[in-house]
This record gives sequence, structure tokens and C-alpha cells, in this order.
Amino acid sequence: MQFIDILWEFPVSLREGRKIYVTGGDSTVNFSGCAFYLTESLREELPDFQVEAVPTHSYRELYGATAMWGLRMRTDPQPYFFMTRQFQNANWLASRFDRDPNAILISFPQIAISPDVGGFAKTYLYVDMTHRQYLSYGQFAGMPRRIQDEIFAQERASYASADRIFAATSEVRRQLIEHYSIADGRIEVIGRGLNMPLLRRERRREVKSDDRLRVGFMGLDFERKGLRDLIAAIDADTSLQQRVALEVIGPGQGDLPDRAYMSLHGYINKDQDLDKLIAILDRCDLGFLFSRSEGVPGSVLEFLSRGVPCLISDIPPMRSLTHLPGVVSLPLAQGAAIIGDTLRGLLALPDRLRSLKAAACASKLAGWQEQAQCIGRWCRT
Repeated sequence: MQFIDILWEFPVSLREGRKIYVTGGDSTVNFSGCAFYLTESLREELPDFQVEAVPTHSYRELYGATAMWGLRMRTDPQPYFFMTRQFQNANWLASRFDRDPNAILISFPQIAISPDVGGFAKTYLYVDMTHRQYLSYGQFAGMPRRIQDEIFAQERASYASADRIFAATSEVRRQLIEHYSIADGRIEVIGRGLNMPLLRRERRREVKSDDRLRVGFMGLDFERKGLRDLIAAIDADTSLQQRVALEVIGPGQGDLPDRAYMSLHGYINKDQDLDKLIAILDRCDLGFLFSRSEGVPGSVLEFLSRGVPCLISDIPPMRSLTHLPGVVSLPLAQGAAIIGDTLRGLLALPDRLRSLKAAACASKLAGWQEQAQCIGRWCRT
């Protein structure tokens, strides 16, 4: 047998260093860091593959594609273009990767790069929230129907052409089956990993500057994630204003009204300021996420990884978190009133808070290794 025949017997991944492209895997800024940490785990899980990140470019960098889409849809593209297939195609083309018919695409946006643009052998989608879930939030109430129709049509086409759909939760799976008519056999629920380097997951040392109950919040989309409900609960009770302090990551000065009890830390880039982020988390007694709509919120996992219990809303996507130690679910319908009652209860019963902290410290959270193993099995086939 000649050498070339022996070489041909090896799997494609070994023979050619088969490539895997992950959209948005170049930075922790994209998709809350999910794509970045999955990319890192895939490189460890699949050393015989070349795992490449497809960068997410700014609208300014994609000016031509952004402007053309806005003109065609007769709208300002700023609020909507990032959801479209045209945006994903423009990111791919701007990255100037060579077309490779053996390559595999792992797409974090539900709407993946067009098959005719990328020319991938296989496309796998990771879905933590369908567009039906995402657009149900009031922020998009004014979206023109023509834009909504196009986005839903592109989403359905993306699901139809995908070789496998990896869902973050059973709620996403239900949405895909009931509202998008996706066959159950094409979906696999694989959960979501922790968006934090494993080396930085040493158990926290609690740092307290005073006796106030420190509540932490993380999220740029603070309206959807319920921060105003928390502020309203504290504003309504002068005792809470004296006994509660908020540590807010995401919103900056000018995004919210000034409050003496609230510290705004702005956006923190994990690539550059991980130590700063961890220091703020370690000051907190309690995490908070009272979302109206959500996929699988990474902020809750990050709080728990530092031994900080969390209050969350009771919307269906959050049910995947209620089994975790240190998580308390509150009815969204009761708004600021239930938040205020809960804070007053924790202040009145310090043993309850200590119990929640002990439970959070006992939580066993992993990075994206498990998800990389699940996806890796399909990449090897």
C-alpha cells in the first residue's frame, strides 16, 4: 500500500486538519462570553481540528451591508440588523476566511451564515432563546411587521438547513417543537456552561465593607432583566434604602437615576478586567435577575460560582436554574412588591441568608467542557 493510500484511510479531521468555525468566539463581549468559552473548550476537546472564531464586527465595519439592509427594509438598521442573516453573512465575508467545503459551522445566533455563502459541510446551531421568545419582550413592540416577518422566515430557514440543533434548556426545546415544528430527534438539550475561566473559580473570600445587604446585578439590558423593579422596591422603603446596597455591572453613569445606595460599575470586559469583576462579585451577599424574557442567564451561574445565592423571576426559561442550590424563584407578576418583601425577610432572618450562601457555596458548576464533548461527538461523525 502506498503512502498516499495509507493517508487516505485516516479520518478527514486528521488528514486535513478539518476546520470548525464558531460565530462570535473571538471575544467575551459576544453572547455574554458563551461562544468564547465554548471555543476554548472545543480546542481542548478536539485537538485534531482547527477551531477558528468568526469575529463579530461593528456596524461601522460593516457599513455597506448595514446601510443596504436599512434601505431595503426602509428602517433604521441599528435596533434590528444584528438579528438577520445578512449580518451574519457580512461578518463571515469581512473575516476573509477561505471557503472550505469540509468545514463545520457552530452558530450561536439562531440565524446562521447562509449555506451558499459559507459552503460548510455541516452547520450546528446552539439556541438559548428563540426569536419568538426574544421578540416577545416589550423592547421590540414597535418593530415593523415586515422586519419581524423577515427575521422569523430567516430563523425558520436556518433551523431547516441545520444538521443539528443544540438547545440550552428543555424550554427552548419545547419552543422549537411547538412553535417552529422542528422534529424532536433533531434537537439535543445540552445546557449552558459557566462563562468564567476554571482557574479563577477558587472559592471566594467574603469581603464586607459594612453591614448592609449587598445585592449584585449584571446585564447591559437592565430593563429586560428587572433592575428597575429592584430599584423601585428599595425606593418604596426608607429602611431598605439604609440597609441595602446595590452593586450594578453593565449600566453606566447616565443610564439610571442616581441613588445613594447604588454603585454603577459600567460594562466590565472579562478579557481585560476579570479581577475587577470577581472582586465585585465577592462583595455581594445576593445576586438578582428578575427577567421578563431570558435564555439561560450566565450571570446567575457566575454569582453561584462565587458562592453568592440569587433571586430570579419565575418565567419558564428560568426553570432550568431552580434546582441549583442557592437559587430562589420569585413570581414576576408581583413585581417590586415581592422583591421588597423578600429583601425585608432576608434582613430580618440572617440565618436564612447564611443558609442560602452555604447552599450556593456547595454548587458544582463547570465550564463548557460538557457542551464541547456533546458537540464534539457530532463533529467527529
